[in-house]
Amino acid sequence: MLSALFAATAFVDLKESATEFVKIVTTHFALLFVHGRRPSIAQLNELPATIFLDALIMTLQFDNRDRAKTAGEVLDMMLGVFDVAYGGDKVAIAALPLWNDLADRLRALCSWYFLVPILWCDYIAESLLSREWYNKAGGVMGITFLIQRLDVNWVRRQQVAFMGALLYLIRDLSPSISVATSDEAVHTLIALVKCCQVKGASPFSLFH
Repeated sequence: MLSALFAATAFVDLKESATEFVKIVTTHFALLFVHGRRPSIAQLNELPATIFLDALIMTLQFDNRDRAKTAGEVLDMMLGVFDVAYGGDKVAIAALPLWNDLADRLRALCSWYFLVPILWCDYIAESLLSREWYNKAGGVMGITFLIQRLDVNWVRRQQVAFMGALLYLIRDLSPSISVATSDEAVHTLIALVKCCQVKGASPFSLFH
């Protein structure tokens, strides 16, 4: 349901109203992440904040790539809430546990090798084993987003794992991998190395 709501922002007729609703929903879940809220036994009717990440992963995997890109827009909205909550402290924002969780899921989209840590999520496990191009394209898109926006020290800690996932995808010559996805993975890999190894490199400039 959340992924359908995110995708609705890609439709011209729905964009304005859907975007406003998505902002409200995103703010709600962002504040749950900030406060580390988890439903107690007495609050089982509450939705865990992790379903928001599930929806983002589903959105990234849409075969319609314009709709998939709405996941990035939603993440930008969430980062806006974090920016206010933490007074623009990028180090504190990057320290939120949700990014490590999201990074694990994105690596798994690029390579089945990284599937083991998240087998508890049946939907994601099924989508990864199908090995369709749009699953892998979603992984690359998500990794690109995190490299561009999060604190460089967080990116450096993820560097080896991200490189492994991207290299696995690049060497995958199966028909399910489109040329565009492979090219994007190469571009992201180069930007990742520069971001982590070149002093003073701007993550945003590396993708232009």
